[in-house]
Amino acid sequence: MAEQYSSRLNKFQGLPWNVPGFDVWLCIARTYQLCERAISQRVAPLGISLAQHDVLANVVHSPGLTQQEIADRLLVARSNVSMLLSSMEKSGLLERSKDDSDRRIRRIFLTLRGRQIAEASLAAQTEVLDTMISAIAESEVLAVGAAMDKVEQALRSLLRARVPGDTGG
Repeated sequence: MAEQYSSRLNKFQGLPWNVPGFDVWLCIARTYQLCERAISQRVAPLGISLAQHDVLANVVHSPGLTQQEIADRLLVARSNVSMLLSSMEKSGLLERSKDDSDRRIRRIFLTLRGRQIAEASLAAQTEVLDTMISAIAESEVLAVGAAMDKVEQALRSLLRARVPGDTGG
């Protein structure tokens, strides 16, 4: 069924706003932006940014992550994370410790202050998520999740595919 729907879209090449589903894509993008704004608004009084909240959340969930692992989880370049971690370390939110087995690797851990800020920022994120999820029925939540899993897989496949004219360099 997805192939049949996809083949119908081809006649709209070059005009994304005419593609059936464009309004859905726009709704998803707007919802994502609103979610980011709502979380940012709620963590700002804690003196942290959304990016810092994301680091704190990941390190609370998995203490001892490396800089590369954090970059991978946040879907950003390692250099971006390096500057962010340095800033957070100077603010007393985290500390970097050398790995016992490989001295080149530094593992990230939260300080006491970092854990306290993380608890508050995760509570703020939970409030936003609860507001989002409570707006629709559980069956709709599950259906949206299943549909977005399919979309994610389709986009991952698209990213793995070669782009016409790409020489791989």
